[in-house]
Amino acid sequence: LGRQTRVIHIFAKKYAEKLKEILIQMNSNHAEIQRLIKNYDHTKSTHGEILESLNEIDNLKINLKKKEQRIVEIHTLIDSLNRKISFTEDSIKKIKTSDKYVKYLDLKQSLNTFDNKKNQIKNEINSQFTKISRPLSRYEYISSDKEQKNLLSKLIKDPFDVLVLKNKDSIITILENIRKGISSGSISVKDSEKSSFQITETEEAIDGFIKQVDDYVRQRQHIQDQINELESGELSMYTRDLNTALSDKDNSELKIKTIESEINTDRLLMPKLISEIQVKLRMFSSVKYTITN
Repeated sequence: LGRQTRVIHIFAKKYAEKLKEILIQMNSNHAEIQRLIKNYDHTKSTHGEILESLNEIDNLKINLKKKEQRIVEIHTLIDSLNRKISFTEDSIKKIKTSDKYVKYLDLKQSLNTFDNKKNQIKNEINSQFTKISRPLSRYEYISSDKEQKNLLSKLIKDPFDVLVLKNKDSIITILENIRKGISSGSISVKDSEKSSFQITETEEAIDGFIKQVDDYVRQRQHIQDQINELESGELSMYTRDLNTALSDKDNSELKIKTIESEINTDRLLMPKLISEIQVKLRMFSSVKYTITN
């Protein structure tokens, strides 16, 4: 470079310093741009959150009106149910104070009392058949006749249920077969003479037992027929309607409580959302905003 060397070094130093200043300024500008971008993104996000909260408040207001209207509708339904309950209760009371219903109750009571007679008959029958329970059970074990075995099983379990006229001959046959088994030794008993006597005693009692059972069944059925004639279909209908109305009323009152709880929750949420919006608005202005719902 010769004589130009010194001049070139002077200019190089001067431009290097200038370049350094430019780079410093560029870095500063870059940082400012990043800050502005960050602020913009945050502002945009906050703006979106505010709009979202405003929409949520609008939806809450709409839902509150719907729920309040629903409560009004349910109260109207409850009023209607109360009228229906009052009507059905009056109708039931009217039926239950009628002569027909009083007679119906008397017959029901007679039927319950009459059922005690069945226990008396059963006890008498069971007492007799208990005396021959051992040979009956032994005969059931050795009997090969399927029809007899089926009847014998019922006779051992509850003789009252099979002591009817159509079974008389079969029962006598079973008792005679048991007597023969005792005599032949195929049915073992402690005292064959005593067992044979008890079988004879049972056979002689069969006609009386059958008559007692038949009389009981006929008399009971006669009372039941009278009850069926007097039984009120209207009473059943009103009772069913009353139970349905009471259940619907309980469910409606429960719905009101549920909706009222939801309304209280929504009303508590609204001021919270408004407060959050007011705080976020302070980011855009130093003015303090107050939002009313």
